[in-house]
Amino acid sequence: MKKQNLFRQMALSVAVVLLACLASCSDTPKYARVIAKDAHLVASINVKQMAEKAQGDNGQKVNEALLKQLEQQGFSAELQSKAKEIVNDPAEAGIDLRKPVLVFVDDMKKETGGMVAALHDADKFAELCNAMAKQGGLDPVKQEDDVRTLAIDDQVAVAFNDDMLLVYANNKHGDVMAEAKRRLLAEEGESVLERDDFKQMCKATSDAQLLVSGQVIEDGSGDAEKFKEALPADMKPEDFSVLVELNSEKGQLVLSAQLICLTDVAQKAVEKYGDALGSIQGDLMDYVPASSLFVLSANLKGDGLKELLLPVMKKQGSLSSEQEKLAEQVLESLKGDAVLSVNSFDLSQGPEVFLIAKVDDEKQMKEAVAKLGGAALEEVEPGQYSMGGNTYLGVKNGLFYASSKQPVLSMTKPKEAADASRFKGNLVCGELNVKGVMANPLLQGMMQANSSVRTAAPLLKEIDKLDYVVVDRDKVELRLLLANADQNPLQLLVESACSSL
Repeated sequence: MKKQNLFRQMALSVAVVLLACLASCSDTPKYARVIAKDAHLVASINVKQMAEKAQGDNGQKVNEALLKQLEQQGFSAELQSKAKEIVNDPAEAGIDLRKPVLVFVDDMKKETGGMVAALHDADKFAELCNAMAKQGGLDPVKQEDDVRTLAIDDQVAVAFNDDMLLVYANNKHGDVMAEAKRRLLAEEGESVLERDDFKQMCKATSDAQLLVSGQVIEDGSGDAEKFKEALPADMKPEDFSVLVELNSEKGQLVLSAQLICLTDVAQKAVEKYGDALGSIQGDLMDYVPASSLFVLSANLKGDGLKELLLPVMKKQGSLSSEQEKLAEQVLESLKGDAVLSVNSFDLSQGPEVFLIAKVDDEKQMKEAVAKLGGAALEEVEPGQYSMGGNTYLGVKNGLFYASSKQPVLSMTKPKEAADASRFKGNLVCGELNVKGVMANPLLQGMMQANSSVRTAAPLLKEIDKLDYVVVDRDKVELRLLLANADQNPLQLLVESACSSL
């Protein structure tokens, strides 16, 4: 119980510092030398930048909420006093939050990793550690040579010197304190600082970054073999890393993922995947209502799609030779923009779905549609079909189109169409109309029945749209857009948290 209380106190202390600090940015964190060169995961958090965005003009309000929360924790007078000092002046924690805080996992299987940060006043940090240790019934900070240490238990240790602190965890084996001291005292040698992908992460200006080594897939994932099968024959997971970034701006929160190629093999594979997509032109958006619940658009290159998808289909062995020929015929015919939209949703009748795509060979696509549909298709006009009385499809004027519930023979355009400018220039772009979805009576009823969802409802109401965008061959973004373009999402979260305290 004492250890649980200590962890709760440490978490609150970290929250105090993160939410109250105001400082300046820094360069590449040299203290990353304690992180192994082959670390599976490394995260970098720009605490100062996030705190500024989260507080906005409500810094005093945040401090008051934190102080109120501190009073309810049952802390000792010493820890209470120290925590209040940190709220009023974050520098009292001794942590230099002008520099990023790094969290790392050396090995997913061995469950080793920790956190490292810069210090500007080791004595003040020692005071904080001693106050928390006393509250949790632990031994105080010890001085060993040039290193001070605090033992949490046999799996977690804190070690720090005048410049930096390291919280190290090893859940399976070894002397955790000895390893923490060794890393802190070691001279600069092989470390994550030598990796090109880490250097690229350090150049990022976003609020937080996460660098994921491809070795995580090879060593730590239960679906590793399936993933390897999807990779080109000569490509290995260690040939790439993924850089994930989180950044908040006024009116939006952006989560991006970029593939970093570490070998020529990986680079060629990315280029091959890119050959299947072009830049969205946006002219087909004229057929999509602005009120649609979901829209997905891409610019397709038929030949590239065939080279990319057919080998996978054949490898899976799920298609007959005739089906493979039809699939090849359809893929080759696609050339240009394609748009899928869900225009409405009714519980009794299902969704109204609309698909439209440009085709390079209209005759070839008509033949493929007729063969794929078989006897279920009723031809109502040349190249125009009805299926089961509630699905309509056809090929006309260089376009393939299909719809549920509504005939598409006339191909009418809505009075108010979706904003094409939000889609143009991207390789793939998907947009979820959150406000439209939230207005669905069925969903509203489900929300009212769930207490957790009811609590989150005020936040959900502030969201306008959620976009998925492939901006380049090696980069995708998930963008959460707020209805209020002048509000920062982090500020919205902090205001909600303060109101609940």
